Amino acid sequence: MSAVEAPAVALPPCGNCGSDEVRMRARGSSGSRRTAQVVCARCSARGELHVGADAEERACRAWTHRPVYMPVPTAVRVVQNRVPVPEPTLERDPLELIARMLVGGSFREPSDGRSTMPPLTAAADTMATIGAKHEKDRAAAEAVPAAVVAELRAGTVRLRHDLATCHTGRLTSGALSTWHETRASSPVCTAP
Repeated sequence: MSAVEAPAVALPPCGNCGSDEVRMRARGSSGSRRTAQVVCARCSARGELHVGADAEERACRAWTHRPVYMPVPTAVRVVQNRVPVPEPTLERDPLELIARMLVGGSFREPSDGRSTMPPLTAAADTMATIGAKHEKDRAAAEAVPAAVVAELRAGTVRLRHDLATCHTGRLTSGALSTWHETRASSPVCTAP
């Protein structure tokens, strides 16, 4: 039922390792239930599995025109040795230390008290990363040259002056035309 045959057409070498040890794996009787697949004997790369009467021809064509498939490596289970972490006694609450001295270990039950220290979670790690990025951005913002800061201050003063002028109605004809050109779409002020 199972056979490794040499195809009628010579197969090109393996696209993964370059070996000429490439074979056609054909199974089943001739007909619609026949399967064929091209396999490299050296690195076990394989082409697509084709089913049908013309399975060998399609497998050969797929081997020459498409990339090879590598077998998926088996998952290796990693055994982790747990190392007991000593408790930081200097950071504990004094009431908890007194309770530990008074109550034996077999009678002590964990409870959510004022000295409960939750372990770090993925959310805490994310928040620490965001905080570090914020600190880096803040330090970069403090390093902005003084000329840029002075220019921003002048723009802010000019904007405050324009708003005050707009609200009090003290616009001159020249200032009014300039105001219409630059700030006509402002929702704060409307033209008189």
